[in-house]
Order: sequence, then C-alpha cells, then structure tokens
Amino acid sequence: MFAGHPMWGQTIDELQKEIQEAENAIKRSNELLEENKSQQKSGLAQLSLVKSNIENRKTIISNLDKQIKITQNGISSNNTEISSLNKDLKRMKEEYAKVLISSYKEYKLNNYFLFLFASKDFHDFFMRMYYLKKHTALRERKAKEIANTTSQIKTETESLQKKQTELAGMVKEKNNEITKLNQEEKSYENTISKLKKEEGKLFSDIEKSRNTITQLQKRIQEIIEEEAERMKKEKLSQEEEALLKRLSGDFEDNKGKLPAPVKNGVIVEKFGVHAHPVQTGLKIDNKGINITASNGSSVHAIYKGEVSKIFFFQGLNNSIMIRHGNYITVYSNLSEVNVTVGQQIATNQVIGKIEASDGSNGMLHFEIWKETTPQNPESWLAK
Repeated sequence: MFAGHPMWGQTIDELQKEIQEAENAIKRSNELLEENKSQQKSGLAQLSLVKSNIENRKTIISNLDKQIKITQNGISSNNTEISSLNKDLKRMKEEYAKVLISSYKEYKLNNYFLFLFASKDFHDFFMRMYYLKKHTALRERKAKEIANTTSQIKTETESLQKKQTELAGMVKEKNNEITKLNQEEKSYENTISKLKKEEGKLFSDIEKSRNTITQLQKRIQEIIEEEAERMKKEKLSQEEEALLKRLSGDFEDNKGKLPAPVKNGVIVEKFGVHAHPVQTGLKIDNKGINITASNGSSVHAIYKGEVSKIFFFQGLNNSIMIRHGNYITVYSNLSEVNVTVGQQIATNQVIGKIEASDGSNGMLHFEIWKETTPQNPESWLAK
C-alpha cells in the first residue's frame, strides 16, 4: 500500500483483514440479537452476544490504532526522505551552477570553436576536444541528477499526501467505532439492569450455565483421561499405530484451516482463563469455546475421525466425542444426535443439532484435546 515500504502494506492488509472478520462477527451477532427480539427473548444469550460485539469492536479500534501508528511512521519517513532529497537537490543545483560559471569563464561565452582553434597543435586540439566532452558530460550528468531528484521529491510528496488522507480516514473511522462501542457498552449495561429486575434471573442463569459447563468440562476431562489410560494399556498392532500416527499428523497439518462446527455462529466465550461475565474479581476457566447460533442449527464434525463416545449431561443435553488419532474433538449441548459410537465420520458431516429450550439462540460448547491437554479451538479453526 505504501510506496517504497512493502512491509507496511502487508501489515496494514493483515490488520484490515482482522477488522473485516470482526465486522462480520458483529453483523452475525446483530442478526442473532434480532432473532431474539422477534421471539421476545431476553436473557443470557442476548447478553453474551452484546458482550461479543463489544470485544469485536475493541479489536477493530485496537487494529485501527495500529494502522494509525504505522501510517504516522510512514508520514515521518516520507518527511525525512523529502528533507534529505531537498538538501541533495540544493547541493546539486549549487554544483551545477559552478559548472555553468566555469563553462562561461573558460569557454569564452561558450564559443567552443574559438577555444578549439586556439590550439597550438593537433595534440593540444585533441586534449581540448576531450576536455570539452568531459565538461559537457559532467554538465549533462548534473542536470540529470537534478531531474531525477526532483522526480523523487514529487513521488515522495504524493505518497505523503496519500498517507495523510489515509490517516484522516482512519482517525475518523476510529472515532466512529468508539461511538459505536460506547453505545454497545450502554446497551450491555441496560440489558444487565433490565435482567437484574427479574428477581436475579440474570445472575441465576449465568451461574447455572457456568456451573453446568464447569461440571461438564470435568466429566469430559475424566472421560479423556480414562480413554488415554485405556489406550496405553491396549496393545495396538503396528498397522493401528501407523494409522493413529497418520491421523494425528493429518489433523495437525490442518491447523488453522479446519471448518467451524456451526455455520454462521458467533464465539461468545473464548478459551482459557478470563473474567466472570458479571461477578467482579471472579475468574473462569473455559477448556473450549462457546458458540451461539440460530436455534436448530446443524453441528458439523470439523475433521474426519471415529465417534468414540456419546453421553448425556444434565443441563447441556448430549455430547459427542470424535477421535482423530491422538486428537479428540468434543461437541456439547446437542438436542439431536445423528451418529453412533464407532461410526466413521467425514469432515463437515452433520452429527447433530443445537436447540435452546426457551426458543432463543442455541449454544454449542466445543473443545479440542491433544491426548489429555486442552487446545484453543480458535487456533485450529479457519477464520
């Protein structure tokens, strides 16, 4: 994007791509919020979507800040380059002036013929001719240097003006995003206030949901540890070990390229330790991610493998575990299951559906494990 500085263009492109991804997520969140409104549903799902919008909006603002800094660095670099070129241009003009003065003095008002015919002999004539050629070449070279430098200054000036226009656009865009962020934060606070009035329904819903997911995660971890222990004791044939290794390698080769388990879903809770959505100072540890999608959305296997377990957990419906070599993917809160234990699954195959009991948006709890170590699903899924 910036002339002479491809690394800036690449960085700006990457930041703009992240902004576009965040904007797409915000758009999808707003669509799901509208679905809730049409069903006159207001609760934890709505709160999570507004919170997701706030986080995505902050990502956009952060990336715009980075773009502004990169652009300001580019402007500074352009100004330095223009200043340096102007100094060079001044020096070249001074040198060129000296050449012209010398030409005026030595060649008697450029009367080269008089200068040549004043030669004492042929050798002197040849030397004077050589001197004139050298002098003319020097003058032409100086003139060319001045022209090239003038052209460089024009190019750098145009680039500077372009960057300044881009900067003004970014600053305006950032201010617009800050206004939208303030509106969404106000909406989040209003939603909390509204739900607080409903006899603590918000807090009881959040606590119930969080406790249920925490208990489910413990159960998933227990099952995975039992599975790992079983596989250690089980003697596999060389062929089975080779297959296991190949499946693991295939899964790893697709890191960052795997399809989403729910199409057009929005991640409303990320992986890892982070602040409780309501209770200040309280941390929660999510072993996977929570994805909100339209009620009744299909759930897809993110990669080929074998269904190793299906189990029911009170409060989060059915869970399906699919083994991909040493990796396991877990899909929880399925109201409908379309597969059986031992079944071979293809990438993107529909394995069930998510559905909310109250008719609002559905929510999928999704985890990826490498043996007994939880992975951040966002690192594995394609953007």
